[in-house]
Amino acid sequence: MNKLLKALFFVSTGIIILAAVLLTVAVQTLDLNHYKKNIIQLVKEETGRDFEINGEINLAQSLIPTFIISDASFGNPAWASSKYMVKVDQLEVQFALLPLLTRHVSVNKINLNTPEIFLETDKSGNHNWLFQQKTASKGKALSRKNNEANVPPANRQTALSATFDVKEVSIRNGQLSYKNSKNKIRHSIKIEHFNAVSNGTSNPMDFALIASVNGLPLDISGNTGPLLQLSNNEQYHMNFKGEFGSSDFMLTGRFERPLDLEGFSARVNLGVDSLSQFRRLTNYPLPEYGPLQISADISEKGGILFVNDLRGSLAEMNINATGKIKYLNKLKGMDFKLKVKANRLSDLSKIIKYNNLPRVGPLNLSARVTDDKNVIKFSGIDMKLDKSDLKGNVEIYLKKTKPYITASLDSSMLDLSPFMPKKSPKNVIGGKVFSSSPLPFASLNKIDAHLNINAYRIKTRRDNFDKVHLKLALENGRLSSKKLKATLAGGSIDGKLNIDASRPGKTWVNGLINVYGLQPSRLSNLHNDISGAPTDMNIRLNGTGKSIAEIMGNMNGKVFVKVGKGTIKSEKFKILNSEIISNAVNTLLPLSPDKPGRELICAVMNFEINDGQAATDKGIALSTERMDVVGSGLVNLKDETLNIGVKPRGKEGFGVGAGSLADLVRIVGPLSNPHIQPDGVAAFKKGLSVGAAVFTGGMSLIAQGIYGAFTIDNDPCGTAIKSTVKKAEVKTSSVDKAAPVKTSKINHSSSDRLLDMFN
Repeated sequence: MNKLLKALFFVSTGIIILAAVLLTVAVQTLDLNHYKKNIIQLVKEETGRDFEINGEINLAQSLIPTFIISDASFGNPAWASSKYMVKVDQLEVQFALLPLLTRHVSVNKINLNTPEIFLETDKSGNHNWLFQQKTASKGKALSRKNNEANVPPANRQTALSATFDVKEVSIRNGQLSYKNSKNKIRHSIKIEHFNAVSNGTSNPMDFALIASVNGLPLDISGNTGPLLQLSNNEQYHMNFKGEFGSSDFMLTGRFERPLDLEGFSARVNLGVDSLSQFRRLTNYPLPEYGPLQISADISEKGGILFVNDLRGSLAEMNINATGKIKYLNKLKGMDFKLKVKANRLSDLSKIIKYNNLPRVGPLNLSARVTDDKNVIKFSGIDMKLDKSDLKGNVEIYLKKTKPYITASLDSSMLDLSPFMPKKSPKNVIGGKVFSSSPLPFASLNKIDAHLNINAYRIKTRRDNFDKVHLKLALENGRLSSKKLKATLAGGSIDGKLNIDASRPGKTWVNGLINVYGLQPSRLSNLHNDISGAPTDMNIRLNGTGKSIAEIMGNMNGKVFVKVGKGTIKSEKFKILNSEIISNAVNTLLPLSPDKPGRELICAVMNFEINDGQAATDKGIALSTERMDVVGSGLVNLKDETLNIGVKPRGKEGFGVGAGSLADLVRIVGPLSNPHIQPDGVAAFKKGLSVGAAVFTGGMSLIAQGIYGAFTIDNDPCGTAIKSTVKKAEVKTSSVDKAAPVKTSKINHSSSDRLLDMFN
């Protein structure tokens, strides 16, 4: 029995070997070009596409039968922009002989050298890689489909794979072009090397690809589901990792319908130095944000991309998001719930490319981000930055000409102190106070906006503004404040601001600020120097120019300040943050030897501004129990000089008589370095008015020291309140020069000399 089995085995083996030899000889001697037309016709019938073999079909000299097809092309549907879907210089097909005995075609390897592949989607969403049989073959196709339908689902894969098998595919020096006319997307892939290996079309496949996509290098490797599942458009698994440009990525997921690119779901991990490198892929102006690390669960259903459990880090910032993109092909229709965390605000410097952000934190931000019909909405904003908070909504309308932004924001506390300089910039002695640097007015034409901001408290380095209400509108280069209200130091503030930069080369600025009942003692820099003294202000200004200096040089308007009863407690009391003016006032109003401070009855400053000349005629007044002080003069905003004459008068009964005081003290010089200059009684003999001198001869009054009948009445503050400077009708063509007078800067010795005059 054993001998019989051995004999049968050897006979069977011999028959198989003989059949293989005969088949090999037959194949080697077969002229395949004789069947070229049949092959071409068969491909046309099966795919409905043109197929051409312009070269020869030969057999390679090898123990394993290998067909070599030269200069072949596979056609595109009529709607495609390219005639061919695939063109190849040389196609090698290596197959096994023995499976042919069972009518099974087993392809060991397919090599494509220098192929050109054109993939395209038309405006209707049709793909050129999906085939439709021609009318002549519909009957055969239907019959084959019915036969497949009769095979049980569990055995269908076996039935289909029983006729054809491919174990390895290799591509070298290929070019793949992708065009999507529906979404206006183009990609170009240069394939250096591609290799895919499996144990057959019904088994998983390992692959590796070295290529470049739109010029970005791509190196990827991994494994996928069986090729049979892909060809049948069935659920198709993928698992791969690689490097793309300066990024690295990993993906594990599947396609429900791979040939339709639908039903995608995966876990994705991505690390990238900068998002901007993906501009070549998306044709979308991605910012230069990075480095970025992201992991997320993503899925596609009905053309909508869903993103779940997105966790990432951008620079030093942590991001969490969940949401969807409704129109994935256009990157539009997003709806995300976003959370952002950072230890410090300065951690965002790398993202926004701005290095002056303060090291304040932590930062926590949450919002819903949506976009619809060119509108990006940030709703439900909830931000906390250290002690600050902000809530509200922002909408950005992406118009064709320029963006339009609307915002409604509320806060219980906005701490601006970290964003403010720790020390005020020091002016160069004798230098300019007003900057000549151009202001960024041109940026007002880049966007339109409507902002509504309400803050219970805004904190600065010195003081707090409470109950702030601000409405701003920016339209076509015109910025206007519809509402500006706040409280400061117990007083109320309201105002208006208008900036018109709609016309190039010239900008108009005008503003109004009213202050009622401000308590100076509640200001951080004055609380030790003064008590009481409720203060009202009215400031109206308008001017034109490109810089602060130019605007101030042609400024028009009015500055009015009125101060009520109070006590000046300190010798170092500063007025308008000016040491020179403060020292002059402190000298003119010395402390009483028997009281802890100066009892202030009232104070007024009343200036009218015309074409950059701020003038006052007895519009400066201070009244205390011991004396009155009245001032007149000019501040020239064009050349940044001042000449203010201040005249004191002692009150009887307080040990200071009128005759014991100097007639006039002048504060003169550049705004950045003024000095005190005493003047004599003879300087008041010529009788011209301040208004005539200021508005007709400019500095003639100042140069001569002429102040008309400069006397102090019994109500200096009332006079100052009513003070007006009218433009004179008489024109003066020359400026008289006064004899030089020795001046001195404010210091202890000059203060002592002035004090000696009063004593």
